[in-house]
Amino acid sequence: MTSATKIMYVLLLMVLTANANAEDPVKGKERADSAVANKSLLKPLTASKSVLALKKEGGLWIDLERKWVIVDGSVCLREGPLEMFICPAQTKEHESVITTPIDAESVHTSLLAIGAKTGSPVQFQPEYKRATGSVIDIVVVWVSENEKVNASLAQDWIKKGNTRKTMQYGWVFGGSGYWKNPNTNKTIYYGNDGSLVCLSNFPTATIDLPVESSNSNAARLYYANTSKIAPLKAPVRIIFANRPDVDPAKIPKVLGEGSALLESVRKWATEIGTTG
Repeated sequence: MTSATKIMYVLLLMVLTANANAEDPVKGKERADSAVANKSLLKPLTASKSVLALKKEGGLWIDLERKWVIVDGSVCLREGPLEMFICPAQTKEHESVITTPIDAESVHTSLLAIGAKTGSPVQFQPEYKRATGSVIDIVVVWVSENEKVNASLAQDWIKKGNTRKTMQYGWVFGGSGYWKNPNTNKTIYYGNDGSLVCLSNFPTATIDLPVESSNSNAARLYYANTSKIAPLKAPVRIIFANRPDVDPAKIPKVLGEGSALLESVRKWATEIGTTG
């Protein structure tokens, strides 16, 4: 491990330890059973020179060689309109496809470590300004009942309205924000409220869409693409990758089915193997 890597690892540990002491907007609630009780059917990752384990209980890793952030979670919703795609546990499970026991701030910090850069969250006043930041590609890995390892672009699990057309945009790293509680003097990271990966625009979003998408119940654009989603409560492993060489002035589109990232994740996941 190089000196630079050691320094980065120490800084990450400091931040993630500080996160544990920060005020949690869902403090006092039990974490969702589906996110905590289920163990991934992919074998746990082993820490190495290039793979850093950022939580002693598991569930969050950085692959320095591939420049991936890797998060464990589970499927919490397969039908209906969506505001989120991924939420921290016990927050927005009623309108998210995936829940994870990893808080949004820890994902944010890990994305910075692989070179992703925050932009700005969406703004609505005095006029709409889309979220900006590094383009973040997301791949979901799960194991089917026949022990087959599957990997899909996250967009394939999302459809536009009641059509069969899947979502065609990439996400951007808006970066959410912080607020200091004047009564407790503790810092709150807004994204921990549930807005880790959003499908409706929120100023609190860690990762948001770079296009206008209403959070009104009557005007939600995106729905769960039920036929493509793993079974309810199925453990999943989520890969976040920073897309390089993107023109920030252009709206990012979804990667194709034959993309290098998707093929790389499939090969990697198959090599890890399952616990079955």
